[in-house]
Amino acid sequence: MLYFQNSDLVFNLICYAIFTSIGQVFIYILLEKYGPLTLSMVTGIRKILSIAISIVLFGKVISLWKFMSLMLGSLVIVWEIYDKVKRHDEKPHTADFDVDSNAKKD
Repeated sequence: MLYFQNSDLVFNLICYAIFTSIGQVFIYILLEKYGPLTLSMVTGIRKILSIAISIVLFGKVISLWKFMSLMLGSLVIVWEIYDKVKRHDEKPHTADFDVDSNAKKD
């Protein structure tokens, strides 16, 4: 078979399969533990960082519109994180909530 004549190809395919499987497990754990909003933020951050690192490492030249799109995507992710932290801080903690305060007094 052609695949086994090129050992680099077989090695690369095996590595690709292993790392893809690890990535899928990470996604499922992240989704189950933290929910879909956190998963979408992590995915967005990963994609934006991937684009930014590619631009820097390979010396790509991008137009103003592409740069503005990258900045807008980053701003949306930062806003989602800020909103999530703000909503988390506003929730009452069960230790601070008086259970008997809603009880009917005779």
